[in-house]
Amino acid sequence: MSAALDDLVRKGRTSDPVVQAYFRAQQINQAAGGAVVKPWEVQQLDEEWLVAAEMLTVQLPQRRKQRTMDEQLFQSWRSKHPAYRNRRRI
Repeated sequence: MSAALDDLVRKGRTSDPVVQAYFRAQQINQAAGGAVVKPWEVQQLDEEWLVAAEMLTVQLPQRRKQRTMDEQLFQSWRSKHPAYRNRRRI
């Protein structure tokens, strides 16, 4: 376990299956809105549930952030080009 902790500190990740199970359980519980899975139960879940939890807790926030940044860039561009200022977005 000490090696897993060292990996987390140095690399931000670990290959230790027990620690990984704790992180996966945290993702699932965060996505579900409460404590529904214990770390030792993670291996019993279908892969689709694990993927869905990762999508909701990691990928969705990243995509929302990117979308906001893209929209800000487009808005900045539109404000500099008078022909596009008053156009409605589709």
